[in-house]
Amino acid sequence: MADWNTTVGLVPDYSFATTGSFLTLVSKGESGKERRRSKMSTVKREWKLTFPLLTSSECALIWDFYVARKGAYDAFTWLDPVTSTQYTVRFKDDNLTKDYFQYNQYKLSLEFVEVI
Repeated sequence: MADWNTTVGLVPDYSFATTGSFLTLVSKGESGKERRRSKMSTVKREWKLTFPLLTSSECALIWDFYVARKGAYDAFTWLDPVTSTQYTVRFKDDNLTKDYFQYNQYKLSLEFVEVI
């Protein structure tokens, strides 16, 4: 399995966001009462990472890693720089946009989803 930290090695801007979610099935009865059932026993995490200032070579590292994973298809390991916890994740989307904003400078945002 590929590893983000050894292959790419770039740390995102520290204004990134972490989201936790559960999956709850809600059924409404004829009387109006709701029944709830948890479909996940653990929290599923997502991270939105921002790289506001990349050189063309740094941007190419991320782009090549993304292409090698075939977008959201292939999982990889990533070390959360805040908690120092390693997670198995994948890209959330099959689309990645790199923004060129001045000579040899790029901005890139991407999202990881925990693979449970």
